[in-house]
Amino acid sequence: MPSIIRWLGLARHSPEERQREHEAEPAARAEALRLTQSRLDQLAAEGQIAPEVLEQLRARQPHRTGQLSGNMPNRFEAASVVAKIRAELITAERAHIHQLLRDGRITDEARRRIERELDLEEASLSCKKEGGVELPL
Repeated sequence: MPSIIRWLGLARHSPEERQREHEAEPAARAEALRLTQSRLDQLAAEGQIAPEVLEQLRARQPHRTGQLSGNMPNRFEAASVVAKIRAELITAERAHIHQLLRDGRITDEARRRIERELDLEEASLSCKKEGGVELPL
């Protein structure tokens, strides 16, 4: 198969293709963030979002916009470290919640609500896999 790829000349284009993709990605991200900010402003103007929900959504935007600048590989490395630490914090919080339940300081219903939030946050973390091998976060 590699010889066929070379014969067809497909491998010659991949570095240029990767470069174009690398250059287009930040612009696409910025455009998507502008769109989401515009939609968020529209929903707020129409009164379709509660103030506390709007505050949380708006708090997320500067963080995502800040991710656009800087060196792409370093950003991914930093995001990986952040994800690993977030996972550890979720685990610690989950253990504490279970201890509070055992101590009778919270009800099982409260524990379930808190755990649901933790589950959602945990699900937002992505684990990158490459070649079937799990890479450390």
